[in-house]
Amino acid sequence: MKQLAIIIPYYNKKYFGETLQSLANQIDKRFVVYIGNDNSPNDPLDVLQQYEGQFDMVYQKFETNLGGTSLTQQWDRCIALCQNEPWLMILGDDDVLGHNVVAAFYAHVNEIVSQNLHVIRFASVLFNEKDQSESKTYTHQKQDNTRALYFKKIKHQSRSSLSEHIFSNKAYQQFGFKNYPLAWHSDDMAWLEFSNFADLYGINEAIVRVRMSHDNISGQRSNLRQKELASFEFYQDLIEKYWSKFNENEKKMLLQQFEFKTMAVHQKKINTFVKISKLYLSKGYFEQLLRFLIRFLIKY
Repeated sequence: MKQLAIIIPYYNKKYFGETLQSLANQIDKRFVVYIGNDNSPNDPLDVLQQYEGQFDMVYQKFETNLGGTSLTQQWDRCIALCQNEPWLMILGDDDVLGHNVVAAFYAHVNEIVSQNLHVIRFASVLFNEKDQSESKTYTHQKQDNTRALYFKKIKHQSRSSLSEHIFSNKAYQQFGFKNYPLAWHSDDMAWLEFSNFADLYGINEAIVRVRMSHDNISGQRSNLRQKELASFEFYQDLIEKYWSKFNENEKKMLLQQFEFKTMAVHQKKINTFVKISKLYLSKGYFEQLLRFLIRFLIKY
């Protein structure tokens, strides 16, 4: 059995051919592609036929659309198509793998298993609708702490998304993906939980190109309210369930991010003020509470 399943939750056809071409270009074909059509109005069969026989492929059209209400449930039912491959990748239907991504995975997988790591992150670069690069190439240390990486992300010192990761089926079965609105932060929580808030394995010799366009959630501006709500739920979960996993500096950043997102979602109200104040008090962060009082009066 091949060790790697590449799962594509399909909906948009616009760039799908480029995604499939990147799979056909892999110099190591030891993978199976599972494509779950989220009852899209854009039938992909003509594109799929062009790649028939170039790599192992399983296609399933679902009779109901789930992505419109829960992207993570669509991911889950696509993963359920797999044949128990030990490693999984969820690839966006508009993202592109470098030709050696699969080869690089197999070159490192024995070491990854020996170190009991469950998350792999490839180098990545953002590109646009015109296939032009929009960012530098983001690389990582061979072993990097997922907490530290997340805080680098929110400080705009790094980036991450779904497509440039491979993760163990074992970790997925244990934790799953949290069902946040738009699946915003669902991947962030997954990398933290799957790694037990410890290390992931970085591979820099292979690059995943992640598309930014008005056709995908990351590139849209009309859903900011839902993204803010997802962020609020994400930080609330981290504080309520995983507080002990973080060091002091990380805890302060978590509280501040939760404050920002709570104010964005619930706005300047007395019950919002009380909720945040109680949280700072309960955690013993009196200086941060004072700063919040000033922000509440002046900034918000």
